[in-house]
Amino acid sequence: MALSNADSIRSGLQTSQDPRVGRSRAAIIAAARELAAKAASGSVITASDVIRTAGVSKGLFYSHFANLDEVVTLIFRSEFELNRRLYLNDYNDPKVNRLQALRSAQVRIVNQFTNNRPLFAGLATQSGTVPIRAEMTRSLTIEISATLATLDSIPPDVQIDIVATYIVGGITALMNAWLLDEIVASPDKLVEHLLRQLPAWLSAPHSGFV
Repeated sequence: MALSNADSIRSGLQTSQDPRVGRSRAAIIAAARELAAKAASGSVITASDVIRTAGVSKGLFYSHFANLDEVVTLIFRSEFELNRRLYLNDYNDPKVNRLQALRSAQVRIVNQFTNNRPLFAGLATQSGTVPIRAEMTRSLTIEISATLATLDSIPPDVQIDIVATYIVGGITALMNAWLLDEIVASPDKLVEHLLRQLPAWLSAPHSGFV
């Protein structure tokens, strides 16, 4: 399928080595992060808020990002990649209990949603549907599949893509309901429920340890 003119421009900017392009994208992302960090409880952040805070024109914003969804997805993916690296470091450290490593990873995931909740609220308002949509779900599935592929505790008969899809489906369904206030729970309660749904072999002890 041929790219539209706007999509072609955005694609070109994403691969541009021009430092001015990088600064513009960085300013937009930093503005979104700043707004999320300072937002009051129950706030909703929109693309217009991000544009105003970043000090860029509407045209410049949309030349880099099709919508707020792309900004939030980029932020979430970078945070999730950091979480993935921290989890793997803990998982492979024989001094760290793997159940605690898994719990810490779930805490970081819930914190991602909690800290960026005003941005997700903006996505729900923008689309009139759920905050976490297909692109972010696909990204999470890819990240979790890559993580599972490196674990030494994974049973030999487990199909990684099925497990990754199951894990991401549980996370996104639960967090969508929480972001939309369809369920009421503290972040600690969310962590405990996420932890209980994960396969037991993810917290299996290190080889040679009992």
